[in-house]
Formats: sequence, C-alpha cells, structure tokens
Amino acid sequence: MSPKKFFSSAYKDVLSVEKDIFFEDVLEKNESHFFSDEVYRTVNSNAVYNYEKSLSNTYRIVFTLDMHASNVLFNITSADSYESLTEQRGYVIEEDKYVYSIEEIMTEENGWFGYLTGLPQNEGCSKRQFRPYPTDLSLVSDGGFHNYHVFLSYEHEKDDIVGFNNIPLSQGIAIYSSSTVTISNREMTKIVSPISHNLSEDSNITIFNVSGGADYTVYKLGDEENGNIANMFIIDETGILPPLPFASFKRAVDGVHSKYYITKHKKIENPVLIYRNAFANTIYSDRVFSINVQGGVDISGLGDAFGRPLTKVFLTIVKKRNTEYENFFFNSIKSGVYTIFSNSDYDISTITDVMGIPLEDNVGLDEMYGNIVEYNDIEQKDYYLEPIYHRFNSKNRSDNGYHEGYYYKPHHEIILRQFSEYIVESKEAQSPDYAYQFNSNRYIYRDLDGNELSSAWPFTNGVFYAYQKSMLFLKRQDPCFLYGSGNRNPIKGNCADFSFVKINLPEKAC
Repeated sequence: MSPKKFFSSAYKDVLSVEKDIFFEDVLEKNESHFFSDEVYRTVNSNAVYNYEKSLSNTYRIVFTLDMHASNVLFNITSADSYESLTEQRGYVIEEDKYVYSIEEIMTEENGWFGYLTGLPQNEGCSKRQFRPYPTDLSLVSDGGFHNYHVFLSYEHEKDDIVGFNNIPLSQGIAIYSSSTVTISNREMTKIVSPISHNLSEDSNITIFNVSGGADYTVYKLGDEENGNIANMFIIDETGILPPLPFASFKRAVDGVHSKYYITKHKKIENPVLIYRNAFANTIYSDRVFSINVQGGVDISGLGDAFGRPLTKVFLTIVKKRNTEYENFFFNSIKSGVYTIFSNSDYDISTITDVMGIPLEDNVGLDEMYGNIVEYNDIEQKDYYLEPIYHRFNSKNRSDNGYHEGYYYKPHHEIILRQFSEYIVESKEAQSPDYAYQFNSNRYIYRDLDGNELSSAWPFTNGVFYAYQKSMLFLKRQDPCFLYGSGNRNPIKGNCADFSFVKINLPEKAC
C-alpha cells in the first residue's frame, strides 16, 4: 500500500518551519468506545431558568433621570446677576428714575431667567442668562462637568438619637401640641406631630410624658375639618395631657410598641456612567439622562439597617459646591426633613446658612442620613415616615442676605426583591438571624420571597437587569415668602392657589 501522507502546518502557515511527514504504516481504526451510561435526559427549561434565578443576587441597574430645575434663585451681585439687570435699566440721575422697568429688561423661558442687554433694540439687543446658569444646575454641564456626586447606596445602619422638640426618636414621635376640639357635640383631644405619624383610625397608641405612659385608641385622623391627616389625629377623650414638655407617642401592635429611627446610607462602590439622552427633554426643555451602574451589583453580602437581607438600593445624588468655571460657587449642602411647622428643628423650608438647625451641616459622601422610619417587630415591617432632603444656595446670594435656597430629594429607591406578605413562625434552629424572638422559643419573620418581584426584571446569563425612572426636582424653599428665610427673592412664586400654610409655633414649642 502506498504511504499515507499527513500534512503538517507547513501547508497552513507560511512561517512554519516544520516539514511534511510520511508514514509507511497503514493506520486503521478497528475499535470504538461504547457509551453504556445515559447520555441525555429530559429537563424542564423553565424549572432550570427559575432555579438559576433563585441563586442569583447580582443586578445590572440602569436609571433614567429627568431634570426639573430653574435659576429663579439667581445671584444678586457680580457678573450676570440682578445687579447686571439693574445696570441695563438705564438710571437717569437728573430725573431720579430708570429708563426701563424690570419687566422690560428681565427675560424668562421655561423657568430660566435672564436679562436683555444693548437696549434699545436697534443698538444690538441680546439676551443673557443669570447665574447660576442652566448648565450649572443640570446633572452634567454642557462642557461635561458633573455638577453632582452620583452613586449607588443602601441603608446599612440606623440611629434613634435624632429627635424633635428635644425628644429623641427612641422615645417615639414628639407631640408638639394638643388642644380640646368639639366633634359631633363631643369634646375630644387633637394631637399634632411634626412628622407623619403613620396612624389609622382605631390604631392603638401609648402617649408618654413626665407622668409615665397611657394607652389610647385613635378616633379619627386629621383636624376638625379633616385636614392635615398625616400630622394630626384625634382621641375621643379629654384631659389626656398635662403641660406638654417631653410628650411623645408610639404606635402599638398586640402590645408591642413600634420603634422609630433615622437610617444611614452607605456608598456602593460600583462606578456609574452618565449620558445625556439624545433628542430627549422634559416638557420644560430640561435634560434627560441615562445612568448606568457599571458591573453587576452583588447584594448577597449586604444587609439593610435592620439586619435583614438587602432588598433595595438607592440612586444617591449630592450637589457639588463647585461649578465648571468657579470653585465654591455654592455653600455647603445641608439636610433636613419636611415638617408641618415652619420653625421646627430640621425643617427643610427654613434651614439656611444663618438660621434653622439642619440634620447635617455639611453632607458627606461616605455616610449620610436617608429616611425617618418606623419598624414594628410584630408586623416585621418598616414604614417610611419622612424622606431626607438636601438644601443648597449660592455663596453670592447668601453673602448678600438672600438666604432662600433650593432643596431636593437625594435618595431614589429601586426595589430589587421583597419580603413575603405572610409572617413565618418557627423555632430558633429554623429561624434566620433577623427573626424576632416573640417569647422563649417562638420566632417570627418574613421570608425572603426568593426573586418573585424580580420576575419583572429581565434575567439572562445569571444576572438581573433592573430599570428605574426617577426625577431630580430642584424646589424653592420659600416661594411665597411665608417662612422668613431672609431678604425676599426678586421673583415670587405663583401663590394664587397656595392653600397649605405651615403652622408657626410660639417662640418655643410647648
């Protein structure tokens, strides 16, 4: 038999140094392996898919963020300020009057204010915008400067030291006032709290004061006219409270009192990329951004503020003090909550650089306050009572006595998974670490619902793909000049239909 020729890589690679090899022997195959084991089996692809989902704790997260901002709180002096507008009005010394009115010089388009220069128009009239410019308040400036720190965070701790009216949250929600009211020809007691109380009709509460504690049932929510239901409630009794210093209340479920805390956020180190969406604007022509959290966010080793497995994370946004063209253009970022009282501690409407008591005087990036929450061990559930807000103002405005600034919500929640609607009762050996010991050998907890909620998120290659649409809305602290936040801004808000007015307490609450 003629030799068999085997081609080496000499015929496949021009750089090869190998030579052709010839064998005289005949190569024949006379054996084959017989597979006696089963080489296939029928599987349920949906079962395998769900099993892989149940094992995954990794998420790729994308946000769409709508900006809603205005430079209505513009600078008072220096370049492109209210002073610049005044100069363009043309003051005539001999006549002691201006040639042009403010209305003739000032411009506004979609909430962005500016002024005209070069009047009259035949001399080259043009428009300029006030500082801060729109590019300074946007998430990312026209030149690519990031005006905010943007990152992912989660609630990792809590404390109960913070409180209202000198009453820490560990003692419940402070009572700011009580009064006797008449409802259906009966005298009852109206209770007012600075923050949301999370009560309902027939809720059981315990009121604490210097004399101890007493139990009551909520008759109705709100005041005599059914207003302010989040902050007021009525008890069908009178003579409940002596003079009020240090009075507070707690909701009770089966005799177990709720606990009240403020959560603390911690940064998740995954970097984020921010893009301006092409051809996308809000109805007010503000910009829309896409925020992509880089890499998969693995939450398997993270716990929430109550020691439970993590179920949600937050897109956190903190204003920078610098702008693209000037360092320390803005003053420090302070935090507070929205309370029903205009002169309450931590009230975000009245915190300025010279008045009010902020929760944080200079918000940090490693750890910051998140939400005021209520947690009840029997219900195994937490309730958000009030979110934390951040407040800022330009240094120029503050230096000129104009202390009203902007405030916004910094933490934007995205729920990744959830706890069960049912409560599990078990013995110690069968309970997770976060279970509540109801008695000597009885534990209760809410089961982690696998990834039932995550069925809403696309899942592929072992990773969930989560999406959330959020809004960054910069609001004025005092648009209707109600809270005495300093020299009135040149522009007043549209207050024709402003029906809700905060309560202004006496010099010292209680």
